[in-house]
Amino acid sequence: MIAVELQVREVVAAFNSGKHADALRLCRNALNDNPDDAVLNHLLAAGSFAVQDFVTALDCAEESLKARPGNPATLFLAGRAARALGRLDLAESYFAQLPVAFPDALAELARTFEQNGKRQQAAKAWQRAFEIDPSSREAAARLGRLLWEAGDFENARERLEFAVKADAPHSAWFDLGLARQDCDDLAGAVDAFKTALARKPDDPQAQFNLGSALQQLGDMEGAIGAYRDAYALSPATLGMIANVLSSGRNGLLFLNKAELRSFLSR
Repeated sequence: MIAVELQVREVVAAFNSGKHADALRLCRNALNDNPDDAVLNHLLAAGSFAVQDFVTALDCAEESLKARPGNPATLFLAGRAARALGRLDLAESYFAQLPVAFPDALAELARTFEQNGKRQQAAKAWQRAFEIDPSSREAAARLGRLLWEAGDFENARERLEFAVKADAPHSAWFDLGLARQDCDDLAGAVDAFKTALARKPDDPQAQFNLGSALQQLGDMEGAIGAYRDAYALSPATLGMIANVLSSGRNGLLFLNKAELRSFLSR
C-alpha cells in the first residue's frame, strides 16, 4: 500500500509540473503491478484525457469505477471522455449519476442532452442548473435559447437579458436579438444584433437578422446595408434576403434573383 501511495504521489507531481508524458509513463508502470487500483486508473484516465486520448481515458475511468462505483470525480471524467468520443447516451448515463451539487454536473448533462438532440431534456437540466446557481450566465443563456426555440419568447428574453449583463459571448447577444425581435422589441433587437456583430463581425446570420429588424423599423437604408454585408459574407443568404424583402414590412421587389444579386453586390 505504501508503494502505491508513493507511486501516486510521483504521478501527481509529474502531472502538476506539466510533464504529462512522464506522468503517463509512471502511471502505466504502476498499473503493471496494480492493474485494479482505482486511484491509478483514475490518474491514467485524467492524464489520457489531458492529451486527448479519449479512448484510454474512458477505458481507465470505467476500470476505476469497478473498484469505486459512484465516485463523482471518476463519473465526471468518464462522462466527458464518452462525450468526446460521441458516445452521448453513455455520457448521459454517467453525468446522470452525479450528485446535483457536484460542480458542473447539471451543466455537463445539459450540454450532452443538447449535443444528442434532446432539446426538452436539455432545457429541464439547464433550468435545474440555473435554480441551483442563479448567477450562472451560461445556464441562463442556454435556457433562453431553448425557450426561444420552443416559442416561449417572453421567458426566453428574460433569461437572455440576464445572461448578457456580464461580458457575454456573441451567441448570447444573438439569441437575445432573436427573442427581442419575436417580442416586437425591434430597437432592442437591433442593439443586440449590433453587439453580437461587435464580438463576431463575420457572422452572416447576425447581419441578416440585423437587416430584418431594421427593415421592420422602417430603416431601409440600414437594412440594405446589413443585407449587403450578409451577402458579402455568405452568398447562401440570398434566398433569405429575397424572402424577407418580398414579404416583410417595408420591402422591395425584384424581378429575379439575378437582379437582387446585382443589387446586393453594389
